[in-house]
Amino acid sequence: MHIFSCPNPGYPEKIHLIDSLWPSRRQKVDTFNENTYAAYFQFLLHSLSTLESYSNDFAVQDIKGIHLIIRRLSRNPRMTRNDVKKSIRRDFLNTENKKIHRSIEFAVSLWLGLKLSSHLLHTGPAVAGDTTIEWPPNQDLQTTVDAEFDRLISKTVYTEFVLDHSLTYERLLKYRQVRIIWTNNLIDHLKLEGHRGQRALWIYQHRVCLENHLRCSKGEPRHIIRQEALLEAIRTLDLLFPFGDPQTARFLAKEGRQNLYVPPCRDTAHLQSLSHFKYWNGRLAQLLNLYQGPPESKWQYFRDHRNFGQWASLWLAIFLVAFITIVFGVLSSYFAAKSAKLSEQANWIAIAASCVENPDNKIFKCDKLSLSN
Repeated sequence: MHIFSCPNPGYPEKIHLIDSLWPSRRQKVDTFNENTYAAYFQFLLHSLSTLESYSNDFAVQDIKGIHLIIRRLSRNPRMTRNDVKKSIRRDFLNTENKKIHRSIEFAVSLWLGLKLSSHLLHTGPAVAGDTTIEWPPNQDLQTTVDAEFDRLISKTVYTEFVLDHSLTYERLLKYRQVRIIWTNNLIDHLKLEGHRGQRALWIYQHRVCLENHLRCSKGEPRHIIRQEALLEAIRTLDLLFPFGDPQTARFLAKEGRQNLYVPPCRDTAHLQSLSHFKYWNGRLAQLLNLYQGPPESKWQYFRDHRNFGQWASLWLAIFLVAFITIVFGVLSSYFAAKSAKLSEQANWIAIAASCVENPDNKIFKCDKLSLSN
């Protein structure tokens, strides 16, 4: 299948692609669940449509070529980038280095869910805020990926926060107005950004890819992504999108991400405390701090009633202020009217007194005043 000119691959092509990415996870036609990979194929089709007009800038044009690159990388994770290019060049004679380089990076992005991108080479749709990984020419892919995940490890291991199981995305949206950014880049998972009251949370949306990597990594010490990082990422998805929660089910259906609404992974049962997380410890602590901390805007104060005493005190204070304002407004109006009446009476008294002293005063028309009185 020519990947750049196939706008909507069929059932057999999709199975072939998944088998090429994860050979040890051979799919069967009668058991393959296409819905599980719905978000992944959406990402794939978007990437291919974006790159279609640049297809001639790539050495690889079909799934067979992608499978070739992934097989070389998975079997030789300690090969430097230059050595990988030399190895692949044997199958793509008379092809420019840049085209081979782009093909390698594109295959890795589909396979590992990591955005490999050189400064002068673009291998997919750009997303604002995407973290890109530079693969040095004389460094192997394993070292490059390990170094990137090492940067996720917080220098301070946060343990003061309890892993709150009420921390679901639905509650983050309800109480903290946190909007979601679906990402295809695992390294950006749980990245929290934005100003107070306007937060955005990045979520890696391809859980099935994590599970495929996890199953492939069992018994394979050379697997590119560390098993602990995979387990932690899956555990955070279980935490944010709990299976059996009706609100979560409705939200994921609305977002078209039903692939995340699955029973929890048994292999992550040991991750019950924040201190058990190594790679996403810092980002989880930041998220818990936002969730358990004070509201960041007036709107959040009104919405967040988890601390009922504080919430009730706020509404009582608002009621008292409103009541006092109304009372003082009514009293002010009443006394203003009385003051105006007294002022009018005082004015008439002053006029009458002036007329008594000077009956012929034409300014106040004392003759008429006396007649009217």
